[in-house]
Amino acid sequence: MRTESEGYIRNNAQTVVKTIGNVIFDQSAKIGDNIQAANLALSSGFFSFIGDLERNLNAALSTSVDFDQIPMAAINLQAGNMAVLSITAGPMSEIFGLEQTFMSSDLATDFRQESSASNFIKAGNLIDLNGGSLSSMAPSKQTFEALGGNVSVTQLGGSSNIQALNATVCKANSFSPSRINQALTITSVTLVMVQENVTGSDQYDNFFGVKY
Repeated sequence: MRTESEGYIRNNAQTVVKTIGNVIFDQSAKIGDNIQAANLALSSGFFSFIGDLERNLNAALSTSVDFDQIPMAAINLQAGNMAVLSITAGPMSEIFGLEQTFMSSDLATDFRQESSASNFIKAGNLIDLNGGSLSSMAPSKQTFEALGGNVSVTQLGGSSNIQALNATVCKANSFSPSRINQALTITSVTLVMVQENVTGSDQYDNFFGVKY
């Protein structure tokens, strides 16, 4: 589901529930600058605001969840729940009161980021502030839950890429005081995180910081 506006996005809820079968997201474009998400809120313009929203992806009862990011070109975003302020967003732009919840499969969940290209961001829950900020008065929250099965997170090749279960990012030299609550509940049988043959890339459970 997609919600897009120039300026304000507010008081909106999006929920995707998958109860049987597989959940597969495959981002393998040959041209860069792509966005792939189950739930997306995108606010464009110099004054961009996203607030009081709920974004939920519930795949607990699905057979498996696969998020594969294997593009051949740079600058790509992939997430279950994603909120993005415009690349042209000014310093007054803000995200407030946003709640993102990702519930993984109780059987098998796989996150895979593999490419020789650069500047990818992949997460279960993703907030991309660009030049904006997060409100400290109305904090936002990202929650990733894996209550069963096996979870694997793999990052192979490439440079200056970010992969996390919860990620909040901004542009360099634009970071302002912000507040985010990131919650991670892992009671799965296994959690395996692998990072190989990468340069200047990041892989975390929770990440809050500057992107490429």
